[in-house]
Amino acid sequence: MWAVLFLLPALVLSSEGVHHSLPRVRAQKILAEGGFAPLPRSATQLRVYGWWFPDEVGRCMMFRATAQDVEEFLNASPTLKGRKCKKFSPERMRMLFPRDTTKWMEYIEAGHELIGPLSGPPWYKEEIKGYGRYYSVPTKDYRGSGQVIVDDEENIVYVKVIWS
Repeated sequence: MWAVLFLLPALVLSSEGVHHSLPRVRAQKILAEGGFAPLPRSATQLRVYGWWFPDEVGRCMMFRATAQDVEEFLNASPTLKGRKCKKFSPERMRMLFPRDTTKWMEYIEAGHELIGPLSGPPWYKEEIKGYGRYYSVPTKDYRGSGQVIVDDEENIVYVKVIWS
């Protein structure tokens, strides 16, 4: 009897910890904190990553969904209401500054957007070399910043939220 009384709270607490570490639960929390719509039903290939530094907390995630669900997610996200996106294509890419500095002006003059070195997991794709969209957004409480990148060719959505 005493063993059950002592083990029961440990089981309850550990199951709660396991539940909160599930990718879908973590993703829903990131979306809620950033003021985004809930994860679409068709979301697959879900990945979640978080980091903490003394002056910054960040979370990023990605998911693949149907094209219709991606559009519904974007339209239902309060944080994206009234926000304009930058559209990209093979003719106008968003890409990392090339190591060869002599090519910088060539790329800028061609209409490409160059971005600095990135931090985050290898699966988080900030470059857009095909058809896609980029939204820069504040967080729901305006104490941080975020971004949404949509790969329109693969129907993958990338979300990053950073609080300072």
